[in-house]
Amino acid sequence: MACVGGKRGQWRRTGFGLCIVGSLLFAGTIAVRAVGAPDADFDRAVGWANIGGFVLAAGGLAIAFWGKNRAQADPQRIADTLAAAGLKAEGQALRELLFAGRDPGRRANVTFQAEGLVHSHSESTSGDLESVADFYRGTTGRMVVLGEPGAGKTVLALTLVCRLLEHRQALDDPSRARTPVPVRFDITGWDGGHSLEDWLAQVLVGRFADLSRDSARAVIDANLVLPVLDGLDEMDLPDLEPTRGRAAITQLNKYLSGSQLLPVVLTCRRQEYAQFGEELAGAVELVINPLSPAQIRTYMDQELAARTDQHARAYWESLDEHDEVMGLLATPWALTLLTVYLRDGRPVSPLTPQPGEAPDDCRSRVWEVLLDEYTPARTRSSDDSRYGPDQVQRWSSALAVNLGDDVDILLSDV
Repeated sequence: MACVGGKRGQWRRTGFGLCIVGSLLFAGTIAVRAVGAPDADFDRAVGWANIGGFVLAAGGLAIAFWGKNRAQADPQRIADTLAAAGLKAEGQALRELLFAGRDPGRRANVTFQAEGLVHSHSESTSGDLESVADFYRGTTGRMVVLGEPGAGKTVLALTLVCRLLEHRQALDDPSRARTPVPVRFDITGWDGGHSLEDWLAQVLVGRFADLSRDSARAVIDANLVLPVLDGLDEMDLPDLEPTRGRAAITQLNKYLSGSQLLPVVLTCRRQEYAQFGEELAGAVELVINPLSPAQIRTYMDQELAARTDQHARAYWESLDEHDEVMGLLATPWALTLLTVYLRDGRPVSPLTPQPGEAPDDCRSRVWEVLLDEYTPARTRSSDDSRYGPDQVQRWSSALAVNLGDDVDILLSDV
């Protein structure tokens, strides 16, 4: 966990250290003076040890609590520390999500169309990963990122968070003091029974070491946290009434400062969002487009440009001519699966259309091949040689069975 709170932690450690020194002084003095000392001298030593130990302990506690309250009274300092820790953590998360067998992983530059522009100050109705932060700053601050499974919603959310953090870092002090820190949360952990503010504070305290609940609430109540809530569609089990997701939207529509709706970003699958029957009030809806054949080729050409990837590149060029395969690769997740597969040196024949095979049947079969081979291929490409592909596959299968349908784990984290 990241360390946040900086000087408050130093003051608390100093204070508690003085408390310990006071206690040791008391015990040590008694032990030293007790050896062969007359009763009167012993009692006098105990008295002075009591006084000295009490003064040090009381002073230490005072310093500890002063340091705590000093930081809690300064939410702007807490926000700056959260921003520094967040930029490092989310940058690493983005690199891991983009990893396709070799660093650095590349982003397929997904594009989007904006809907509900009545809620936006921006004249633009479209954009891409490179412009998403600029687009967001032209909105009211409330935005829903929609897309199909694997379309790149989390990558877009992470890119948005990193770009906003970088922009905030470059602001002057007065502007930065007014600019909230984007923090990504897995919304599936929210049961809706607590207020959003209470839940956000709880997550921040668990994520950042040395951050008290009061400090977390202080920075949230100062409107210096921009919640980026990932995975709204995963709050409810498939094929069941989306009660938790619908309740979350209801709560988010009460996320106010006075009568003003506060900024928030949501990610959700498009179909599931339509089934809630309720929308995020005041939000612009950003819909991720499928990747075009030109975008697919650009990504693969860049990702497989190294000399060490010449065999994988040759395999890719042999697949490029099949429209059925290109149709399957319209999402960044599918491109990651294919890249890992090709770099593992697996045969290309299972990915090509079979004689007499219908296009939909071909896409379904190829998708199953890529999914089945992903975990073994990632294991073989790992620097950690302690575990073999068969072991990891068995453990992953057992984990999936035991956790059930109510827990989501990204395959990219395996």
